[in-house]
Amino acid sequence: MHILQKNFRAMATAAILTAAVAGMPAVALAQDTAKPAAPDAKPAAPQKKMQEGEYDAYNAALVDLGKNDFTKALADLDAWKQKFPNSEYATDGKVLYIRAYAGAKQPAKAIDLAGELLSGDIDAVFPDPKGGPGLVLSVLVTTANTIAQLPTATPDEFAVARKAADMLLKYNRKAEGYTDAQWAQLHTQVDPIAKQAIYFITVSPGVEALQKKDYDTAEGVFRKALQQYPENATVASNLAAALVGEYIKKSDPAKFSEALYLFARAASVDATTGGVTKEWQANVAKSLTSYYTQFHGATDGLDDLEALAVKSPTPPEGFAVKTGAEIDKEKQDAFTAAHPDLARWLGIKKLLTDGGEAYFKDNMSDAGMPKFKGKVLEGKPACNSKELIVAMSDDTTPEVTLKLDTPIKGKPTAGVDITWDGAVAKAFTAAPFNLTMEMEQAKIEGLEKTACAPPVTKKSAPPTKKQ
Repeated sequence: MHILQKNFRAMATAAILTAAVAGMPAVALAQDTAKPAAPDAKPAAPQKKMQEGEYDAYNAALVDLGKNDFTKALADLDAWKQKFPNSEYATDGKVLYIRAYAGAKQPAKAIDLAGELLSGDIDAVFPDPKGGPGLVLSVLVTTANTIAQLPTATPDEFAVARKAADMLLKYNRKAEGYTDAQWAQLHTQVDPIAKQAIYFITVSPGVEALQKKDYDTAEGVFRKALQQYPENATVASNLAAALVGEYIKKSDPAKFSEALYLFARAASVDATTGGVTKEWQANVAKSLTSYYTQFHGATDGLDDLEALAVKSPTPPEGFAVKTGAEIDKEKQDAFTAAHPDLARWLGIKKLLTDGGEAYFKDNMSDAGMPKFKGKVLEGKPACNSKELIVAMSDDTTPEVTLKLDTPIKGKPTAGVDITWDGAVAKAFTAAPFNLTMEMEQAKIEGLEKTACAPPVTKKSAPPTKKQ
């Protein structure tokens, strides 16, 4: 069961489920006016008469409702209705049926019957100035409460409950004998029920859509709900969940950025104002951190996001959380701009590292190479070198062998940066990593060399003297 339904039903149970909560003026009024006068009592206007033996049958159902024995109340009501099909209290009896159906966990029947009474002018159905308002309130309160009992309400059932809740909020037909203060006090008790029912009716289609993974529908419902309940943390969280579902289906980063904002708002607004508990928010905060880290790549900026989300139910125009891929690309672009030669080399090295010698054979062998920059480590041979061993990614790791068309006249200076363009790839080994290129020596820029030391000649030993 969704948390929304749990919360609403808990409230209904604690408040005035089936319009039978003790101590509420509305309920006391409804119970008093639903009970017919004894045969010898002075009838209320407009005068209604009970048939012989009807009072006991009707009153039995009232006693059952007072005991919250709703199953027995339904049985007694059925017996009364069958025995007195033309009772002048037939319409009053419908009110008792509504309460009994609701209490007996038959919400669809309660709402269906309430729909009949609410289809026209219900005040005209119960015109008695003293008892009429109480009967109307009983119908409205019971119907507003009962909608949450339905596992899945139909549009018609939602419409009946919404009409009852709207009427309950505005109901101003004060019962005869009530003071203005008593009527105002009654509204302080029934208005929260009406408001909670309206909230439930507003968001329930979205909750159902989420459960069915119909994220487009859920988004539409919760966007409208957020306009109506901008401070509600649960609405923000549910809209975020719908957007996450859409992101997974459609890979739209904008949806996920907005979802992160809404999760941050749900986790950060005042719990009392948001209608949630701090424990609930703590769980949302955990989900937010997980989602944010997966999307953004790290938690940097998360505190700023939470502070921003508290300010408004919707993100500012142009709001976006950068993805980890976007951040990596920005870093790569900045690195490439600052170190174009090294970035070029690292790109080629990655292709070779990932693809190995097979990749080199199929894609790079005998291919012309772009301009590169590296650091000379040594020449081979050391003097009049025909090859240069070059570090590319750092200053010490040999990665490239340059085979020269002509030997260097002298000894190449180690630790010097050189650049070259126009080399041709000739060989590759993966372990240890080495790319061999052929290159015209004359096209290498920055190469420094020193004269080779003269060869050391072996001196002949002095002749020995003959004895």
